[in-house]
Amino acid sequence: MDVTLFHQALSAFFGSDPSQQQQANIWLQGFSATSGAWEAAASLVEPSVPTNISFFCANMLLSKARNDFSSMPIDQQPAISQMISIKLQAISSAAPQPGSLLVLERLSSALACTAALSGASASAHFVEQAVQMLVSALGSRDEMSVLASLRLLTGLAVEVERLDWTRKQPLLCSLQGLVPRVVSVLQDVLVAGGLSSPTLSSPALFCLSVCLKLGPSSSTDHQACMTPGEIQATAPRLLPALVSSLGGLSTTSAVGTTSSASNHTSVLAGVPTSTESGDHAGAEGEGMSAVAEILVSVLSVSSRSTAGDEAAVRELAQALLQHRTALQVASSLPASPDSEDDSQSTKQAHLALRVTREVAWVVSALTERDCCSEWLGIAVRSSSAAASSGTTAASPLHQEALALGASGGVCHLDLPVALGELMLLCLRSPSRSCADAALEYFQAINTVSVSERHPQLGTPLFASALPHLLKHGQYPQAFKSWADADIDEDEFYRFRDQHLLEVLESAYGMLRSEYLHVMYRMAMTATTWQQYEVGLYGLRAVSVVRVGLSPTRGHLEPTASTLLEMFTQICSGSGNASKFSGQPMVAKSACRLIGAYAQWFSTLECGATLLGGALKLLLDSLRLPDAAPPAAVAFRGVCSRCAGRMAAEPSGLMGLMAAAAHYYSPAPEPQSGTNLASPSPALSTTTGSGSSTLAGPCSLGEEERVALVEGLARVVAALPREQVGDAGLTLIAPLVVRSRYLAESGALTQESLRVLAIELRLMAAALRFLELPPIEKGAPVEQQHPAMKVLEGAWPILSGVAQSMLCQRSAVVVEALCDVYQRSILSAKLAARPLIATLIASCLTIYKVYPNAHVCDVLGTTVEVFGELKSIPETGKMQRQAFKIVASSTQSMVSVSAADQAELFRGVFSMADRYLVFARDTLLCELGAVQQLLVVCRQALTLRDRDGIAQALAFLTHLAALPAKLPRDSAEAAEHFSRLCTLLVGETPQLAASLIAALMGTCPQQLIRALAGALHTLLTCLPVASTAEAWLGQALSLQQQQQQQYLVTLSAAGGNGGERSMGVSGQDRLGSEGRVRFMKLAVSRSPPLPRGRFEAMVCDVAAIARGEETNDALLGYELT
Repeated sequence: MDVTLFHQALSAFFGSDPSQQQQANIWLQGFSATSGAWEAAASLVEPSVPTNISFFCANMLLSKARNDFSSMPIDQQPAISQMISIKLQAISSAAPQPGSLLVLERLSSALACTAALSGASASAHFVEQAVQMLVSALGSRDEMSVLASLRLLTGLAVEVERLDWTRKQPLLCSLQGLVPRVVSVLQDVLVAGGLSSPTLSSPALFCLSVCLKLGPSSSTDHQACMTPGEIQATAPRLLPALVSSLGGLSTTSAVGTTSSASNHTSVLAGVPTSTESGDHAGAEGEGMSAVAEILVSVLSVSSRSTAGDEAAVRELAQALLQHRTALQVASSLPASPDSEDDSQSTKQAHLALRVTREVAWVVSALTERDCCSEWLGIAVRSSSAAASSGTTAASPLHQEALALGASGGVCHLDLPVALGELMLLCLRSPSRSCADAALEYFQAINTVSVSERHPQLGTPLFASALPHLLKHGQYPQAFKSWADADIDEDEFYRFRDQHLLEVLESAYGMLRSEYLHVMYRMAMTATTWQQYEVGLYGLRAVSVVRVGLSPTRGHLEPTASTLLEMFTQICSGSGNASKFSGQPMVAKSACRLIGAYAQWFSTLECGATLLGGALKLLLDSLRLPDAAPPAAVAFRGVCSRCAGRMAAEPSGLMGLMAAAAHYYSPAPEPQSGTNLASPSPALSTTTGSGSSTLAGPCSLGEEERVALVEGLARVVAALPREQVGDAGLTLIAPLVVRSRYLAESGALTQESLRVLAIELRLMAAALRFLELPPIEKGAPVEQQHPAMKVLEGAWPILSGVAQSMLCQRSAVVVEALCDVYQRSILSAKLAARPLIATLIASCLTIYKVYPNAHVCDVLGTTVEVFGELKSIPETGKMQRQAFKIVASSTQSMVSVSAADQAELFRGVFSMADRYLVFARDTLLCELGAVQQLLVVCRQALTLRDRDGIAQALAFLTHLAALPAKLPRDSAEAAEHFSRLCTLLVGETPQLAASLIAALMGTCPQQLIRALAGALHTLLTCLPVASTAEAWLGQALSLQQQQQQQYLVTLSAAGGNGGERSMGVSGQDRLGSEGRVRFMKLAVSRSPPLPRGRFEAMVCDVAAIARGEETNDALLGYELT
């Protein structure tokens, strides 16, 4: 009955009626999960059935094998495997039809899946049968059976890889011994001349690739489980044939291989080679990529090696030399061919480049092998013997003319040099992908000690490679912008700033001063901006190893003189620097170069002119959008590194600040009736419609403007102490002018408020670096701290912003204003004491209108820096008033809605925690406000935000630990202690309920241990420890009631699960038993659990409640 319905459903599914198709699809999805689907699907996998239906059924068999086979009774599993095997034999023995290969592939995978899920012995037996089938098919030249055998072996390897590690490990250990036999047979497939079929090439290569991963050592690091020596011993013709096939489909044998290898034709050569074949290049490229991946996996560095590895790798390297002609063709191409050109010459060019890239990958992998580091240096130890015998040494690599012998091979002493020449040819090709593949070779060769390396693989190799490396680092010749470029911007910069950069550092290590001379000559003789720019890039690439070397040291004089000449031209704008200065990419590169050598500029003696030129170039580059970001960063770097030198010339600094002000704060054009010198601007109290005029255009982004201000502030801070204040006023004066302009320009719009916030943040950036060292003992005390003098100059506009109703309601403006306040306090420290009352009053005015975390940060900073201001009664009173207002305003706000208040909670509890640490008496005098904060704390614990909950838990933990630290030696102290204990006794039951609810569901995973610490502190808190069993039991009981009520509500709604909310979820996983055990461990255990063990236990309780553990996780705490 099921089979009949299945046939009918398939007929409807493949019919033309959409409604019937939808109904059939729904029925088939449900039917596929039943046991009857096995037989029903297999009944339609027949050669006579249409291919689309057979494929559908074969795919259903594969899906059921993966999902249902392992859960079937063991006695039924052989029957399923036998049924799939029969269908596979029927399809493979039938005449090929369109689509039959897809059906064959699905059946092979399904049968392989049943074998993999049946265990190690079944899998090993499956492989042996597949190998015997393959050998038999090869003998009878039955191509379809060969293909079926390959699919079976491939399917098993793929299915083993899909298993989890516990099930996969024993299979890999069992199958590893069979891999050599499989590789030996696959050699016959790939090298047998009678089976040169394009249908077999791809499956055979894929089969070889996945079967080489059937080993415990290869499953995690994607390396082959057989070393080159093991493969050479098992299948001596395989590796040479694979290497031979890299050079093109017409290649039949490898140079330097055994005679037996040269008498066979690779199956890869079976693809039609006529020029009329439109897919020739595509098929060839795919085949070469597959071969290269196999060779790379075999050559990859392995933790084990065998005796034959060195000989096998050397033979493989010898075989790679046959591709020299193809690489020479690629290196002679003037440019990468057009991908849309379908001419024969273009196809040949594409093929040559593909060969070049694959060869580069293989040679790079070969060079990375440990055993290669030995024979790469053979010529070093044998050079003296060669010279004494009259043997002619290899030609220098920079001539790129190593002559091969008549037989096409080279002496093993010259083999490393020959491979180096291949890599130079790869670099000479116009393709950046080929060069990228070759870069790994240069990185690998540089890991071999120079003393152990062939002489030609040192300085000559990198001297030959350097011009080609720089050529690939150039921008395209027709480059105008990235919007019109043919290359991807991210890919280009990833190549330059990651891959190429490392090789250039190695080249500098080998060439030293010659490297800098090459960069200098390239920049001086450049005929295009691309050549000039790459010269600058090459110099920047080695800044990591060059920077900090003083040009005055005698042994560095040649190198230093080159740098001086180079930077003199760049900074003075002479020669090519002037010719190409208007090009955005050149300006960008020059700015990054100066920034990279900022430390070097600080070591120059009598380098004021050069430094001034560099700063001028950076400021001029700010006009170019592409160059502005690196120019601003470099400006900040140079100012930071050379602050002392620049501060020694105050007049030059004033001129520099005036020039930089045009960029970080361009002066606005005064409106009629506007007095920019007015000391007290009155900010508008109405919201504009968007037509108000902004304070002049500023082409730079905020990050660039901040970088300029921070750089100048660094220099200002390096001035003599008595000059810092005036210089700081000069620095922020343009910002004050722009801010005042905004205040007086009319109605404030959202955009003008955003711009005003930027100006305020720039003031904060300037104040950040005015934190001067303390005055030495005995030195005369200044009347005013420089930071205070700067703040005094900006105070009129700051006061106006703080009093503006629109500004008070603007989140961005309040954040920026509070940043200014905080930076002022941190810079001036105790010198800012006279300002504290004004700052607190301003903050409270804002907080009453707009409660926010930034105001709390300012208030917390004042307490942390100044502590309790008992010596200034009025200010101390304002400190207490601030604590009360924040607590009451926050409670009123969260009583309406606690959602989206995570950042406010962070600020409030951070401030409260600092009051508790630095102004404890103030906090104890305002326990009413503390009670309000505990109410807020319960609200904070219902959220999922990490920062808000973390600060709330920290405050709660410190508050619960406070009674044990309070003195009681006076009446006032005793009263404080009594009132605090009364407060904790009254609030603890509700706090415990909130903590338990958060523990069971809402608390972020990374904060559970912090929550456990807070709970432990409550349990050991003096006033509430004696009643812990009562209030903790009440909290657990309340949470269980909420859980049960939630389940009843959920069941009534027809649900069967839900997201954790307020400590409840769709299942009560902890249960009554778990709660009782938790209570005993937390309260009744003797001896009590140490804090660390208690926290671990609470974490396990949370894991149980969230379904990550079972109640058995608590056994360990009960037994120890």
